[in-house]
Amino acid sequence: MFLDETTIEVESGKGGNGCVSFIRKKNMPRGGPDGGDGADGGSVVFKSSRDVIDYWEISRRRKYSAQKGQPGDANFKSGPNGVDTIIYIPAGTIMYDADTKEIIFDFIEPNMEFIICKGGRGGKGNSYFKSSINQIPREFELGVEGEHRTVFLELRVIADVGLVGLPNAGKSTFLSSISAARPKIANFPFTTLNPNLGVVNIKGYTRIVVADLPGLIEGSSEGKGLGIRFLKHIQRTRLLLHLVDINPDNGESPVSNYINIRKEVVNYDKKLQAKDEIILLTKCDDDDETSYEQQKLEFEQETGQKVIMISSLLEIGLNGVLEEIAAKLRKLDIEN
Repeated sequence: MFLDETTIEVESGKGGNGCVSFIRKKNMPRGGPDGGDGADGGSVVFKSSRDVIDYWEISRRRKYSAQKGQPGDANFKSGPNGVDTIIYIPAGTIMYDADTKEIIFDFIEPNMEFIICKGGRGGKGNSYFKSSINQIPREFELGVEGEHRTVFLELRVIADVGLVGLPNAGKSTFLSSISAARPKIANFPFTTLNPNLGVVNIKGYTRIVVADLPGLIEGSSEGKGLGIRFLKHIQRTRLLLHLVDINPDNGESPVSNYINIRKEVVNYDKKLQAKDEIILLTKCDDDDETSYEQQKLEFEQETGQKVIMISSLLEIGLNGVLEEIAAKLRKLDIEN
């Protein structure tokens, strides 16, 4: 199960109390105050990591608390500070205040840290309050209470390439053909219910991350078929790979299917209209090349877009797709 949303409580540690103590030694008949300060409480820290893919483990606990600071002691001793609690989350996480819905922090890349609740400050011991007019102070400070917040975590998958299209358009088969990823593949819609990630090494470029996103349908931008949960992952990809079945089984033409899904993507976020896209006509699996070429020509004429024909099953056209991906990403690297 892939969990891309969760709500948890976090609480930092209370600071330790200051100590009231006086030196009592034979050779110091007029010994003074020696109460040490309390220690600071631990903080709660979120850190993004490549090694965490979702919130499944995090959600098993509803509350995360850091350690309290220890109280001060005699002989000017401070207690040990409370240990911080570090919560590792996937890169691509957006953290919201669960009550106000305001964004607290956006973990747009790995190894980013954010202190959500700072540990309470330790209180001063009575030695701190000694003065010329207060030789035997009995004052001390209590440790400051820790902070408490409830946060909502939302994951938007970070990938170089996002695969989009209708359910059963061949996205999972394509991903398994170009990478070591093994998503669930079956001859019926909605076999992919959660994003799958694959790593591809492209000669002359570098390693890229490809995300197989669950299939979209008409009405996805309005939440139909859990579309909102799927569409949000497209926002963090650099390049879209739109897969279109050349022989769709829904009674529509490939062009109509492409236009409908494209409309849902743009309706969800107008900014996605400017995102670079590569269009693939999939499942060109038999020997009917003349028919496929005619469909490709008609598709390009009706949409004004260049398309690439592929067969993931027979591994036809895949190298050309990878070369096109590398060229697009190189262009984006230069522009950004």
